[in-house]
Amino acid sequence: MSKKKRKKEKTSAQANNKNQSKGFATCRVEKEFTGFTYHKMSSPLEGMTEDERVEFIKKLGENFEQQFETSFETLQKQIFQVEPCSLLSFFAYYDLTTSPGINREWTEKNPILQHHVEFLQGLLLQHSQDSFDFRPALPQDFVEFRQLVQDVTRGFNMKSLSIADPSTTIEQHQKLITVEGIRADTQAVRNWGYPQQVKRIVSDLFSSLDDTIEQRIGVRVGCLVEMWFQILDIVEYRINQHRNLTLPSLRAKSIKIAIKKYYQAFPDLTSSPEDLSAYVQEEGLTLDGLRAIIFSQSDLRLKHIYTLTLDTFVDAYPKAVNPEALKDVLNAWSLSFGDLSDWNPEHLFLGNPVWQKPLIKLEVGTYFCPVITLFSNYFIDIMEAIIKPHAEIYKKYEERRGKFLEQEIYQLFQKAFPSAKVYQGSEWFDPTTKQTFETDLLVLLDSYLLVVEAKSGRVTEATKRGAFESLKKIVKKLMVEPSIQSKRFCDYLIKNPGLHQLKNRKGELNEVDCSQVREVVRLSITLESLGTLFCRSTDLKQAGLIASDLEMSPTMSLADLEIILEILEGSCEKLHYLVRRAEFEKNADYNGDEIDLLAFYLDTGFNILNTEFAQQRLRLRGLSNIFNPFFLRELPKSETPKPKPKLTHWWRSIIQHIEAQQPERWTEIGCVLLNFTHDEQIKFEEQFKRIKKIVNKFWQLPDHNNTCIFISEASPDRAVVAGFAYKRIDEEKINHIMRNTLDEARSISPVSRVVVIGVDVEQNDYPYSVAAWDLSEDENAF
Repeated sequence: MSKKKRKKEKTSAQANNKNQSKGFATCRVEKEFTGFTYHKMSSPLEGMTEDERVEFIKKLGENFEQQFETSFETLQKQIFQVEPCSLLSFFAYYDLTTSPGINREWTEKNPILQHHVEFLQGLLLQHSQDSFDFRPALPQDFVEFRQLVQDVTRGFNMKSLSIADPSTTIEQHQKLITVEGIRADTQAVRNWGYPQQVKRIVSDLFSSLDDTIEQRIGVRVGCLVEMWFQILDIVEYRINQHRNLTLPSLRAKSIKIAIKKYYQAFPDLTSSPEDLSAYVQEEGLTLDGLRAIIFSQSDLRLKHIYTLTLDTFVDAYPKAVNPEALKDVLNAWSLSFGDLSDWNPEHLFLGNPVWQKPLIKLEVGTYFCPVITLFSNYFIDIMEAIIKPHAEIYKKYEERRGKFLEQEIYQLFQKAFPSAKVYQGSEWFDPTTKQTFETDLLVLLDSYLLVVEAKSGRVTEATKRGAFESLKKIVKKLMVEPSIQSKRFCDYLIKNPGLHQLKNRKGELNEVDCSQVREVVRLSITLESLGTLFCRSTDLKQAGLIASDLEMSPTMSLADLEIILEILEGSCEKLHYLVRRAEFEKNADYNGDEIDLLAFYLDTGFNILNTEFAQQRLRLRGLSNIFNPFFLRELPKSETPKPKPKLTHWWRSIIQHIEAQQPERWTEIGCVLLNFTHDEQIKFEEQFKRIKKIVNKFWQLPDHNNTCIFISEASPDRAVVAGFAYKRIDEEKINHIMRNTLDEARSISPVSRVVVIGVDVEQNDYPYSVAAWDLSEDENAF
């Protein structure tokens, strides 16, 4: 491709992404999130005895094992029948290119997803290019290969059920479930963050080393990241261009117009319109028959979409770069056909080399990349690969990971809680153990103290494959050790309340006054993620990976924390999520990752009555899709609404007003109000409206009803709110009535925290006129 044409393609790609829908993203959605619909599903094993269940599962696994072996053998034979890049192009174009607003996992029964295509790419790379037929793949080939790939991957995932054994102990059973869970995540789950988020984190992680990296290798990681996002834009432009060129001929209402549009779209065709017209007449083709030919012929051009030259990469690199230096990097990210000839094909499911080498090298300076999003999925690993051969740089990078994570967390909490005091790296001496320890981050917010530990350790390849001993080490390093650290500090504060002067790494003193702290929230933040396992410490205890008596703190990745603090608004919402998140993990039985939990919180506030304690499995996986329209919106300030917790307008206004005023223990007041469900908020408002009407009409009568007390059914031990309406009474009487209301609320509920909202019906202040609260000391208060 000429330099002029490449420049036009790059410019067109940039314009395309400003004005058109993206090929890989759910884009503009203008409706607000209004909640989920839940269904109770019966188990297919319901009514069976334990032995019958085990036998059913075992038989199911054996059937899948047989399906896997048969399908895998057939697939490995048939891949030689077509040209491999054309086959991969079919999968990339028709299965990995999503239309705006469409999520194939939700709209199709058995969709082909990214991990299916990764597996096929790895399988094809086991053979030299001359092993394959040069015949391009046809639609009928695609249909057949599609089914085979689905059968093979599903069979591999499910065949482990065949090891079901009635003699298995609860711990052994949970161990198997845990291992299979992480294997399933490794096989199929990809995105650890949203594109712009990934771009920022990776660029910032390597930023302090970029000068050194450029001196030694000739490239900058930040520029490589920018380059790949530009390549993504170019590929999306080519996809949209191909569609725009093909659709007019396919939508034509007559054979004559269809032929004319087809040759106008593709002037490089070697035949003439007259040739095609004569062929149509000779074969007696209908308009639909002609469309089938045009469709099939246009598919031959799909390979071009995913073929990238060195010149394309040089142009996409955001500054001047030595082409040879960039070529060395691209070659390090590439595999040629035949490079995986010694690789066990079954290892491709849980340890596919294409995850670190997404490019297929075709010839000198030419590459093929059917799964273009692989780079953002494995950006950190891929960037690490180019500096690993340079020991000095890599050592500095290892040191950088921990410092980067701590600084990112510090900045996130400073921004999320602007009125809080945030302390980094506090050292303290434990008189019990006679040792000095360090707490990575303390966030003092009113009567709450957040104790945050940061862990930048890696999730190893062996762990991702489900190696139990490796998994145990990672769980200990990323989850258990930080939980022990934060619990140790909390115990120290309980024994030593008051003002603490803690030295930080700079030699300065962090003066942390815990005298007003009533509750401590512990949190562990990691740079890398273990997916759903991070959210299920109770399952890990049952599997023997964590001691059963250990008080675990919630563990989440940096990217997930960033999303949580971006979605939730106001200090009270963010704090309430973190408080309830720890309780919910301890009490509830669910399946889902951190962002699935966040989506569930938006809908319920984790206020789900007895379901939290009923040990009924809540299937939350996939709820996080509600955030896609917002985080994948076309422009940062587009009209795509941000999903919000389900709060009535009045309820949200009360909390915002309390946050703005920040009276003593305002955070506890906010958390009390957030313990009410959306339905309870509506019911209380209705009751209070009736009280206001009574007061407005009968305020002069001595015994008129002027209060209502509402106890949360969802959180009866945590949430009581009372409404008090008044008209033309003095401050002394207002205070007297509010005190009586607090006492009455306490007499009918053992709750430790009561909030009274007062409104002058004549002034009709909004959201309230006065407020009172009784927040008794918790038994764990310092």
